[in-house]
Amino acid sequence: KDAPPKKKTETSPKPEAEKSEPVFHKKEESVPKQSFMKRNLGWIFAALFLIAAGLIYFLLSGKIENQTEALQLKEKQIKQLQKDLALNKKMVTDYKTLLKFLGEREISVVELQGGKDYPKSSGRLYISFRSGDAVLLLNNPPQIKEDEAYQLWLITEGKSLPVEILPKENDKEYYYIMNVPTLPKKDIQLFRITNEPKEGSVMPLGKTLLYGSFVE
Repeated sequence: KDAPPKKKTETSPKPEAEKSEPVFHKKEESVPKQSFMKRNLGWIFAALFLIAAGLIYFLLSGKIENQTEALQLKEKQIKQLQKDLALNKKMVTDYKTLLKFLGEREISVVELQGGKDYPKSSGRLYISFRSGDAVLLLNNPPQIKEDEAYQLWLITEGKSLPVEILPKENDKEYYYIMNVPTLPKKDIQLFRITNEPKEGSVMPLGKTLLYGSFVE
């Protein structure tokens, strides 16, 4: 007998090698690096603001200070102008009085010279015996203390009679004197000016600053 045909053994097909799925790697998105300016923009703006604020304050404070100084200067000028106007007004009045005095007749002149310690001082005293008024002109008068005044004396028969208290005034060159004691000219020996307390004195206590007698 023929041998029975051999059964074909079905061989299971070999599994195909598992296909590996491709792996996609996501590229990390690179974050662009920020520049120094961008990273510190807030601080930069803050610093610029502070600098600008400081500059504005400096400029404004300087401007205000300049305006304050200008106002103070204006005030000073106004005060000086008021002082000058008052002085000029007084000078006009004094000059009118002086002109009136110079219109008097029989004006006698006393030449004054500085005392022992004041050789550079001098002056003149113009007296009208008719009106009893006088004008005293001083040249480089001796300096006296703030709490003192000049006092003019008339000396007759060895006695000193007070004539006028002359307050110290800067740059004052002349004084108008009223009510000179009415004495005969021949009885007046001398005139003298001393430094006395502001309120004056009944007798000479200070130094003889200037003195003199009538010019013949």
